[in-house]
Amino acid sequence: MKKLTTLALLSTLAFSSAAQAQSAFVMVIGKRTYEQSRPAPAPLTDERRIEIAAERACEKPFIRDLKGQQLYGECLTEARAQAVAQLAAHQSRLAQLSLR
Repeated sequence: MKKLTTLALLSTLAFSSAAQAQSAFVMVIGKRTYEQSRPAPAPLTDERRIEIAAERACEKPFIRDLKGQQLYGECLTEARAQAVAQLAAHQSRLAQLSLR
């Protein structure tokens, strides 16, 4: 009976704190500070952004899956090629719009 009462009390406290947490408005804003002696990090280049996007688009297989590794390499190559083509088309469209 004592255990049941303790469990009931703990569950009541848990629900009440959860309700309070839901009603409270909390916003966290990330703040980066850099040391003055070091330069700020360089922005990502288009090549690096394409590489990151290709890695996210293609599912990386288990290291011992040789066929999967081959397909992963092909996927990366195709994803990079498509991204470069899209970037070139976008840049040419921007150039056309700026000439108007």
